[in-house]
Amino acid sequence: MPAGLGPASPEDGPPKIVDRIELRVRPLSRGETEYPEIWQLHRASSLSDRNEVRDWVESRMVQHQNVDPSGAVFPVDLKEADGSRLGKLGDVILQRGSTRRFARVPVGFSQLSSILRASTAGLPLDYLPAGERLIDVYLLANAVEGLPTGSYFFNRDRERVEQLKEGETKRMSAYLCLEQPLFGDASAMLFLMTRLQEVLERFGNRGCTAWPSLKEE
Repeated sequence: MPAGLGPASPEDGPPKIVDRIELRVRPLSRGETEYPEIWQLHRASSLSDRNEVRDWVESRMVQHQNVDPSGAVFPVDLKEADGSRLGKLGDVILQRGSTRRFARVPVGFSQLSSILRASTAGLPLDYLPAGERLIDVYLLANAVEGLPTGSYFFNRDRERVEQLKEGETKRMSAYLCLEQPLFGDASAMLFLMTRLQEVLERFGNRGCTAWPSLKEE
């Protein structure tokens, strides 16, 4: 079979027989560790027939109403959201990754707004109608230019950041992340929250495994 890029032209004659490939590999570990709980969770969250698939797709969450904030509100600012400055895809991939050292300089509110907008834009899902979501975004602003230090809720429907409490948050950022000082250095910490009880009632175990990084509100 042809391999590679570009159009390929078949050669005349019968296909060649390729010998079995038996490469010598170095094992990643000396032995394999079994975790039965992982397979139990997989079975508990699997859809075994078309009726379960139909029930899953037709499940709906009860939408909660937005509550007027008690503190200040800050409409998202996208004036610096210029995707052309990102450069080539390869450069972006090299820049994207976990870090163990932050620059210790504030991030602009327009940059934070771009992150919030891009990460919550929504995805077409067969079990959620357009505009419906399972997660809410809360954040601690440690060093954001144009945003007072404090805790906030990102209201995606109204496209604004709503202040919950003003005050120093660096120590709280580290404490909420298993007391790791690294996260106290971040300009802002985002927390994804869900109404876990409602998710489980509507979607069962599969609703929980679909969002493994969520924390109960």
